[in-house]
This record gives sequence, C-alpha cells and structure tokens, in this order.
Amino acid sequence: MQGLLIAMAAALLLLAGYSWGRAAGYDQGLAAGDIDAPSAPSTTQTIVLITLGAGSLAGAFLLQRDGVAVVPTPAKLDTLAGRAEQAMIEKAASISAQSEDVDESKKASAPPGD
Repeated sequence: MQGLLIAMAAALLLLAGYSWGRAAGYDQGLAAGDIDAPSAPSTTQTIVLITLGAGSLAGAFLLQRDGVAVVPTPAKLDTLAGRAEQAMIEKAASISAQSEDVDESKKASAPPGD
C-alpha cells in the first residue's frame, strides 16, 4: 500500500512540476509575443496537485512502522491466512456444538413415544 501511495505522490508531484513549468513558459512566451496557448494555465491546478501529492506521501509515512515501510512478505501472508483459517474452523465448531446442544435439548423435552 505504501509503495502505491509513494508512486501516486511521485506522479502527482511530477505533474505539478510540469504544470508549474508550463505556466512559467506561458508567461515567458506571452512576454516574447509568442502566444501559442489559448489561455493561461491555472495555478490552482498546481496547488491541488502538490496538496494531493503531499497528502499521499503523508499517508505512506503514517503507514510505516519503526521507520521502515511495512512490506507483507509471503511468509507473513501465510501466517495471516493460517490464523484466519483457524479462526473460521473454531467458529464453525462452536456453531456446530451449539446446534447439537439444541437438538439434544429438543429430544430431552419431547414427550415419550415420539
């Protein structure tokens, strides 16, 4: 997840740099008399891109533990999957035991001869 956030932040900040450079180039072109662009690029776009990129980097920073990005390894994923499977088995056994207790109590409360 952190890698994805960092990649998104890099892309957003690169796009912000491009947008900022384009705005600066537009101003220089306008001063030189070369008007190629139909309208001036928006500085709001650059600000929003920088804000989103910084937010993405902050999210990646908040997800790290002990100064190191947490990368799920196959062994860790196997452990987590094994724990989830064990929890489901225990839950199924508990439900099965409850249903058996209900069946036995119905049989015990049934009138003789049934």
